[in-house]
Amino acid sequence: MIYKAQQTVAGHTDTCAIKHISIPKDESEHFAVMGQLSTSDPEILNSFYQQTAESIANEYYIQKEIAGKDHIVQVYDIMTIPKKDMPGLDLFIRMELL
Repeated sequence: MIYKAQQTVAGHTDTCAIKHISIPKDESEHFAVMGQLSTSDPEILNSFYQQTAESIANEYYIQKEIAGKDHIVQVYDIMTIPKKDMPGLDLFIRMELL
C-alpha cells in the first residue's frame, strides 16, 4: 500500500508518499511460508522474514545511491517494525510523492 502523508513544522508543510510493505502480507501467506519451510518455529520464520526485509532494504539503498537521476523516485528513509500478532515485519519507506 502507498499512502500520502503530510507534516507541518514551523508553518511549512511537506508532502510525501509512504510505502507500506508487510512481510508476510497476511495470515495465509504466513501459513504458506510455514509449509514451504516445513516449520512453525518462530525463530526460523523470523529469520526468513528478516532476510526478506533486508533484501528490500538493499533495493532501497541502491535507489538512494542513484537519487537525482531522471525518472528515479527520490527515497528519504526506511523503517522496520516487528509484527506483534505473528512473526514478521512491517516496512515503511518514505519517498517522493509523484
